[in-house]
Amino acid sequence: MDDLVPKKNVTMFVRRWISGHIHYLINGRDCLYRKYKKSKSENNHILLKQSRVEVRTAINIAKSAYFSKLTAQMSDPETASKTYHKLCKRFMFGKSQAAIPPFIDRGKVFSDSESKANLLNDFFSQNSNLGPEPEGFALPPVQIRLPPHLSTIEFTPTKV
Repeated sequence: MDDLVPKKNVTMFVRRWISGHIHYLINGRDCLYRKYKKSKSENNHILLKQSRVEVRTAINIAKSAYFSKLTAQMSDPETASKTYHKLCKRFMFGKSQAAIPPFIDRGKVFSDSESKANLLNDFFSQNSNLGPEPEGFALPPVQIRLPPHLSTIEFTPTKV
């Protein structure tokens, strides 16, 4: 049977903030869309617009509540390291390209690469100001330990 039926692994992206109530609202919106598409009635169009706004508002509220809860868990100093890294994976939505976990600075979460780079740049630029050089300061001379040209190096089969 396995030889005849093709196998395909399907993975779904789960949005954890979408609840049963939001699914119910989405199904109602889709039903109104089908009614409007079939009838082209102005009344159905108005109901569809209202339903779209209601669904979008419910999703935005649920999403912000979800991320607020995650932020509170991540900023809690008693959060175990294993739990912290699980929360980081949730913030990154399973993207393997993000090697640096999200940063939290003054209660704000930075998860995109550009904002993390700017945050790191600000941190290191504030902490690495050397100040003026003292009088008589000079860098030591650089010692070159290699010959200046590769032609001076001898390659033989026995040395390789």
